[in-house]
Amino acid sequence: MKFLFSTILSLVLTFSTLAQSQQSKKTKKITPSEEVAQPAKSADFNTTSVDTIHISKGKPTLLLINVLGQNTAGYKDIREEKELQNNFDKNKVQIINISRHSFIVFENNQTLDVSDFKNNYESKAFWNGKIKEQIQTESGLQKSTEFFAKQLKVKKESSYIINARKNKKEFESILKKNIITDNSKTVMNTFLKIYSNPIVNEVRELKFFEQDNSKVKTINVFFSEKKGKKILFRSYEFNEAEQPLSLKLFKENGKLEGEILFNYENGILKDITEGIVVKKVSYNNDKMIITSKKDDGEETKLYWIENNELLEKKFTLTNDDNLAYHNTVVETKFENNCKSTIYNDEIIRKECYSKKEDNPFIYEFISYQKEEVLQHYKIKVIKKNDKLYERFTSESNDAKDYKDNFKLSGSYQLNDKKQLSTFKFIKDKTEKTIKIEYNYFQ
Repeated sequence: MKFLFSTILSLVLTFSTLAQSQQSKKTKKITPSEEVAQPAKSADFNTTSVDTIHISKGKPTLLLINVLGQNTAGYKDIREEKELQNNFDKNKVQIINISRHSFIVFENNQTLDVSDFKNNYESKAFWNGKIKEQIQTESGLQKSTEFFAKQLKVKKESSYIINARKNKKEFESILKKNIITDNSKTVMNTFLKIYSNPIVNEVRELKFFEQDNSKVKTINVFFSEKKGKKILFRSYEFNEAEQPLSLKLFKENGKLEGEILFNYENGILKDITEGIVVKKVSYNNDKMIITSKKDDGEETKLYWIENNELLEKKFTLTNDDNLAYHNTVVETKFENNCKSTIYNDEIIRKECYSKKEDNPFIYEFISYQKEEVLQHYKIKVIKKNDKLYERFTSESNDAKDYKDNFKLSGSYQLNDKKQLSTFKFIKDKTEKTIKIEYNYFQ
């Protein structure tokens, strides 16, 4: 998931005395009890889209300014708003979020100008509510709790700073141990299936199909063209214990694009190499832990099994806790036959399945940004006989108003060993074919 964040621009803090004509205009004051500014339109600008916001004296004012420039696409991160709401008492301060281009007027006649439509503004500002005191500003939204706490002369920290220290301490304790049990092996083997079943990542509804890879030595996956030409795009190699040794990805011209290597010690996965990155694997009874270094931090993934589902929690933590705003936590949860993916406490994806033995088998996918549905579709798989399954897809142009509308979109063919051998799918009214070939140990 990629987000486009606004370029950080400093606030322009100006000190001015308003003209009598401006004071006589009808505008709305912000009362201390209001959490979000309710701006009045101003006639002082050429466009009615600029707001004039008046801040009254009294309680200290905490302003969080996150304004996108005109014709600028962006993602509104509300984490800092939540941090302020959790860390400061609204009965003692007024917290105001500014998301529109505005001209902000304080009762002591100081102003903040964030009205240029060509600019983005990401800043925070503080006024203690006293007529003789100056406005304090700082560019950027990060660590707003620390900025306002300093102005208020109190001790408070952002939750992501606290959690960074907590997580690092917890990981340090976990990684000191390497407790391998039968539970560890169960998690490991379930994890390795991700790299053992061809095209399961691209065709998620194949979750219903548990393929037996007994005695499989290699799997080669090809795009098959009408003229009989086959283009290799993926190749798997296994040891005699049915564990993947390598996964190679190929470009259309046949050149190697990427490779994943698996290293074992006495049948236990010890590390995974992806390009130049080596990911270390350790165990703590029913959990498998994979760690890897990043340029400015470390990524740690925890895997475990719950309700017969492999679940994951991924922490990406910076080395410097002062940059902990950029830390991310992505986790999966499973309930009511649905697996949810949660990014920094917000659900971004939900995948629901019918029971594996159901015919038809139904897979449903929904993705979100905040509470908005971005994508919604369903896949229905119908078993025709022991070797043939048909695939139907239902999707809507308007993800928010989804209705079932299934259409044939492909088929799966199994070989004599009940392994996936052919996947035909229809895209843009054209049928395409993926062929899967197996080599076996003697």
